Amino acid sequence: MRALLEKHHIPYGWLIAAYGLVVVAFSYGIGHNCFSLFIKPVTEAFGFSRKAFSVCLSIQYFLYMLISLFSGKLFKRFSVNFLMRTAAVALPVTYFCLSFCHKLPLFYLCSVIIGLSIPMLSFQAFSVVVANWFKEKQGTVTGFVFMGSGLGGMVFNALAGGFVERYGFTMTYRILAIIMAVVLIPFAFLLIREKPGDLGMEPYGVKASNGEAKRSVYGFTVPEALRSVRFWLLLLAAYTIGYSTGTLANCLVPHISDAGYAATYAAYINAAYLGGVSISKVIVGVMFDKIGMKRAMFISFGLLIFSFAAIFFAEKQALHVIIVAGAALGCAAGSVAYPLLTKSVLGDREFVVLNGIVMAVGSLGGTVCPIVNNAIYDRVKSYRPGFVIAVILTVVLLAITACMKVLKKPEE
Repeated sequence: MRALLEKHHIPYGWLIAAYGLVVVAFSYGIGHNCFSLFIKPVTEAFGFSRKAFSVCLSIQYFLYMLISLFSGKLFKRFSVNFLMRTAAVALPVTYFCLSFCHKLPLFYLCSVIIGLSIPMLSFQAFSVVVANWFKEKQGTVTGFVFMGSGLGGMVFNALAGGFVERYGFTMTYRILAIIMAVVLIPFAFLLIREKPGDLGMEPYGVKASNGEAKRSVYGFTVPEALRSVRFWLLLLAAYTIGYSTGTLANCLVPHISDAGYAATYAAYINAAYLGGVSISKVIVGVMFDKIGMKRAMFISFGLLIFSFAAIFFAEKQALHVIIVAGAALGCAAGSVAYPLLTKSVLGDREFVVLNGIVMAVGSLGGTVCPIVNNAIYDRVKSYRPGFVIAVILTVVLLAITACMKVLKKPEE
């Protein structure tokens, strides 16, 4: 394969990126993006409130946050490959165990292991892998790899929605767990490599000088970042991104169902949304590379506001196209934006540590929103007030974006 790629002048990193897309699709796409399909059947079967069951998702987000926060130390002590292989075994085994849960503490315990595993097979791990393999076109490649979450979510929401109706949610958990194991374990153990040096290669975009590969490192150290206003604005932006995109992603299926549509139809809408997200991640990555951070953010999250406006009137089926289209680009930017914003605003001198902190705060927003939105639902039997909060935060995000300054590379 390496010889074939060299013959056609294709960087080997693109093969690693393709492997990453598959791993993200079968880990995050199933383990996280299919969660909303189980809210109604599980709560109705065991008598849980939606708020109580949604704590499972908040646990996952909280653990994403912790892993992101300590990712600098974590990746120094353990290799990405080791963590990925451990997670590739733990995630499908734990997902299979969900089929035996019948009490909330058991669901919470499984959510802890799932929350620890998914980041090592998706955004956190591949933010590092992409940064190692590509010194140019990072936006495009990051969007391509992260596209897997939406692509996997689209495919498996469509499949799992039918599985739940045909076989029940218990058997659906088992089927999805087996699918994950068949793909994740061989990919993690045999195909993914953390950095080009593991194969005796150089990153794409590194320019040779006097026979040696060199590149300029620029940006803030951690102490410098902590003393800068731009860092704290970036954290506030990350929180609003996590909260607003998490609100739409988590409430879409139950809100469409509550509007009077069948569960299968709601699953198809979610599949269409996730499919749009998968394609939009590449678009967002290219936008960051071509038109810059600010314009990409304004276009993406401006459309997210339109999606919230449309979902507020979800009873009108004609608006579902707007919901899907706006949510696709906005939520795609939500997952792609963290590493690209970190590099744009703070540079790459201590990228792993600073990006980990930014992603941690974004996960905090995702941790809070399911609890808040489902608490609102339990009280007023509607998600609409939660949508209003998310729109306000998205407007705040656009204001922050207008204030943030992009850090120029030394050669510029």
